Amino acid sequence: MGKSMKEGVERPAAGSPWYLIFEALGLEQYDELRLLPENSPRVLVICRGGNSRSVGLSFLLKYKYSVDALSASLEKNSTETLRLLCDWADKVVLVEGWMYEPLTNWLPYVSRSKFLIFDVGGDWGANGMSVERLVEFDSRIQEVLSKLPKAHIELEPWSRRFKLIED
Repeated sequence: MGKSMKEGVERPAAGSPWYLIFEALGLEQYDELRLLPENSPRVLVICRGGNSRSVGLSFLLKYKYSVDALSASLEKNSTETLRLLCDWADKVVLVEGWMYEPLTNWLPYVSRSKFLIFDVGGDWGANGMSVERLVEFDSRIQEVLSKLPKAHIELEPWSRRFKLIED
């Protein structure tokens, strides 16, 4: 008999950090898994360590705007990994302007038109997923969304749903 993925998905508890983030951003909280549409734009977000600013911005792009977003580190990912991810992405978002020169020097064959600077300032430690930072990102997110391929942008809730079938 089939088992729905819904059985393993729980909404964040009221008052929990995840609940507060979803509430502050006006995100729906689903009781089932939903996958992004196949034609979602692909965005790579790069910050220095790949653990705070890029993670927060990627989260917002994924959960609110149905963008297939990944985060990466300028320092802690190899040049080969960054090349692979840049090739995959429609746009590469850099969270500080100074990152453009070293990255384009290391990856001279990546089209300059892929890069977008979304300057959020210096490193914040582990604050990239704070409610305040995410709300700040959301207030400026049109800078990123306006640069994505228009044919790909879908601001509708995720549409594809799957069930796990057990034999």
